[in-house]
Amino acid sequence: MNLAPAKWIWLPSERCLANTFVLFRREVELPAAPRSATGWLTADSRYKLFVNGQRVQWGPAPSDPRWPEVDPCDITGLLKPGKNVIGVEVCYFGQGDGTWPMGAPGFICRLDIDGQLIVSDKSWLTFLDRAHRPGMYKRWFLRALQEEFDAQLHPYGWSTPAFQPGKEWLPAMELKGDAQTPAIFAGGPEYVVYSDTAIGHTAEGQVQVEVPPGLRGRTIPLMREADVAATFVEAGRVTWHRDPNDWFESRVPGSFTIARDPQVAGATPAANEGFFFTYRLPEHAAGFPRFTIDAPAGTIVELMVRESHDPVKGPLWLESYLFIGRGSSAGRA
Repeated sequence: MNLAPAKWIWLPSERCLANTFVLFRREVELPAAPRSATGWLTADSRYKLFVNGQRVQWGPAPSDPRWPEVDPCDITGLLKPGKNVIGVEVCYFGQGDGTWPMGAPGFICRLDIDGQLIVSDKSWLTFLDRAHRPGMYKRWFLRALQEEFDAQLHPYGWSTPAFQPGKEWLPAMELKGDAQTPAIFAGGPEYVVYSDTAIGHTAEGQVQVEVPPGLRGRTIPLMREADVAATFVEAGRVTWHRDPNDWFESRVPGSFTIARDPQVAGATPAANEGFFFTYRLPEHAAGFPRFTIDAPAGTIVELMVRESHDPVKGPLWLESYLFIGRGSSAGRA
C-alpha cells in the first residue's frame, strides 16, 4: 500500500519516551458537505480518530511492525460546510515488551474529500499531551501502557472547530521515511533494531526468504461499537494509613482498610479517605470506559477491571495487578 504524497509525521523532537501521547490537528475548509470523504490512516503505536470533536474509530490492529496494517476510514457524514477539524490522538508505546514487539513513533494518513487530498504533512499541528505523562512506568510486566491521566492538563475541545491552538501547538515534523514503509523505517526520534527477513515455506521445507517491509491494508474489519451500561453492585470506604502510592506502586501491606458503606454516594471523603464503587458489565467487553464525576479539582480516580470478582469471598475491591488507569479530575471530567 502506498499513501503518497502523505508523510510520516511526529511532534518536532529529538527524543520520544515510552507511553508518549501526541495530538495531531488539521483544519479543513469545505464549501459544502462532501459527497464522499474516505481514506486510510495508521500510527505507531495506537491512534484514535476524531472529526469535529466526535470520536470516529481507533486502531490499528496488532500486527508485525515490519508489515503494519493501515485502517480504512469513512468520515463523509461528519463533515459540514465551513471549518472542520480532523484530530488524531496517537500513543507511542516504546520499545518491545511482552505484548508489543517494537516500534518507532509516527503517524500517517491520506484522505480524499470529493477529490481534495488531505495528507499528513507539516501543515498539521502537534501537541504533546502531558495529561498522559510521557515515560510513564509500567505496573505490570506484560502491559505496554500504564495510563495515568491528569484532566487538569488536557486541552479539552482540541479537536473541535471552536478550539484556538496556542503557541504550544507546533507544526508537525516530517520524517524521512516514505509512504510505503512502516514507522520503524521512518527515522523518527527513537532507536530500534529490526530485521527485513521472514520465514517462508517451500515444498522442500522451511527456508529463510527476503520479504520487503511495507504497509498493508487492514485484513480484519474494524470493530463495531455499542454502548454497554454497567450495573451498580456496591460501595464503601477506603481509609488510607499510608500514601496511596505505596500501595499502587509497591503494594505495601497495611496501606489501607476497607469496608462496605452504601451511604458514601453523595458524601464527602475525609482527608485520608476514599470511596469505592463496584459495577458489573452484562458481558465481556473490549472498549473505552466512560463515566462522569462531579468532584473538586485534584480528585484522583483509580480504575480497575477484572474478568470475575466475588466480593463475598474475596476482597471488597478488585484485587488485581491489572490497574488500568489513574486520572485526576478538573471539576467535572
